[in-house]
Amino acid sequence: MSSRSGDRPAVADAGGVIREEFEALRGELARSARQAGAGAGLVAAAGACGALSLAAGHGAALAALERVLPRPLAAGALAGVYAAGAAALALEGRRRLRDVSASVESVADTAGDVASAAGEALGALR
Repeated sequence: MSSRSGDRPAVADAGGVIREEFEALRGELARSARQAGAGAGLVAAAGACGALSLAAGHGAALAALERVLPRPLAAGALAGVYAAGAAALALEGRRRLRDVSASVESVADTAGDVASAAGEALGALR
């Protein structure tokens, strides 16, 4: 078996470039994860404020409906409205999560293709 010593620097350079690209990708993913964590915390706080707002609004709506309906009917009507809203929001949320899942799978496939191509390129240089 013959070894071409001139190819060794090319393999080392290609390997270094690939390592640098993966390190940059890892750093980018870490930054994105930190931002997502901060965003999730803000969304949770907004949810708590929204729940308090909903409770206050519910009390006002129930009091207004009780002027024209008996309390059990007024409460049932509000519960039905809330259930319909929850169902609509859940369906839309599920649809959007499926879209994100498909996007993440596509990115993972692309990363795998890049890694395979890099491995083949390094193998060809050896």
